[in-house]
Amino acid sequence: MRDTPYTPDLLTLPWYYSSESSITTYSVDPMVAPVVVDPTGRFVLVHDLGADVVRVFCVNPSTGLLQPTESLAVNPGSGPRHGAFWTPRGSNSTSSGVYFYLVQELSSELSGFRVKYSGNKTFFSKVYEGSTYGKESSPTGSGATAIAISAEKASFLGLYPAYGSSPRHFSIAPTHTMVAVALESSQSVVMGQWNNSSGALGTLLAEKKAGWEIPSVVWDL
Repeated sequence: MRDTPYTPDLLTLPWYYSSESSITTYSVDPMVAPVVVDPTGRFVLVHDLGADVVRVFCVNPSTGLLQPTESLAVNPGSGPRHGAFWTPRGSNSTSSGVYFYLVQELSSELSGFRVKYSGNKTFFSKVYEGSTYGKESSPTGSGATAIAISAEKASFLGLYPAYGSSPRHFSIAPTHTMVAVALESSQSVVMGQWNNSSGALGTLLAEKKAGWEIPSVVWDL
């Protein structure tokens, strides 16, 4: 038997950039952020923070090559950073009842879109838009950088400490009992308790100092 509780390993990805960088100095040139694949596996979405669009590509089933389709445009100056798809729990369909939720870094906005498919195209209809801070004002210099979906519907629950400075990315464990956070300015990765029912962070469980700025963290189970 183990003397200590089992803790899954974390894979961290180091990333270096100028210490003078800030969200107020981003240019309007194309700047690719994370890439996600839709539930059907037929479309790839590329977040272009600088151009204020989410670029959509259709996967050619014969060659695997990407074919550009119509992009999803967002509010000017909002800076789309990261998105996630949601489908009804227990649904056997990957193309019915699909929603896409998107956080914009520069404006700290959260947008929700209903997704419909027709041939090799996707159509996005906005159904929700709000601040990632709820009814609170966004602090100067803040920016939303990551999103993960663990609930049945989108609603603002509250603000929780991130265990350090500049949380760049977070990842909920497959067990839905823990969350890992990449703290860019603190140069560390932390792991805390996660309540999947209430959507709340709990006690800090572990912290690992890296010595460099960390932009992303994923679970390796």
